[in-house]
Amino acid sequence: IQMSTVPLEHGEVMDCVQELCQSVNKLFGLSLQAVDNCLTLTDGLGVGGLLKALRALFGKYSSDFSSTLQSIRKKCKLDEISPHSLFQEDWTAFQSSIRIMAACGELLRQCGDFEQQLANRILSMAGKYLSDSYSSCGLGSLHESGSERPSAVKNPWQEYNYLQRESPAEYASFLETLYALKVGRAWVGRAGLDGFCL
Repeated sequence: IQMSTVPLEHGEVMDCVQELCQSVNKLFGLSLQAVDNCLTLTDGLGVGGLLKALRALFGKYSSDFSSTLQSIRKKCKLDEISPHSLFQEDWTAFQSSIRIMAACGELLRQCGDFEQQLANRILSMAGKYLSDSYSSCGLGSLHESGSERPSAVKNPWQEYNYLQRESPAEYASFLETLYALKVGRAWVGRAGLDGFCL
């Protein structure tokens, strides 16, 4: 995922706020594209690497978002206002702050939606390929009993499971991730978004 396609800071406050607001949709658009590419190219076996990349992406975005908010604070000279100074109306700053709050709310909403979609897509892909032989990890129920796959369809998780053959430890971690998703634990844990405070 190219972080450079999500610029977060321009010269003027209004431009900076606008880029901040638009960056949320760009972030999730890039993230969904990465998920599509991973599931298409690896049949889901690359989920471990995908999750690492997404954690890094959201961590970088969180850092950039926070830096941009701090830059806006400096440009608006919020730290220079004395508590004893007279109140002066600044509707531009007020509108900017409303837009920033809306962007933060949208970021949190889309993060929750993305997390749920990601878990569903990963579990759906796993359910398509896992057989009852994986039930020792409690994953056998991922395979939908009513939808038997035709024998003509090749199962990449059994035909050539490169992850299991080349890196058994990563494969075990992958199965643990699937199990964690199945029982409802978070994939990113919002750790990347904890720094969103002014």
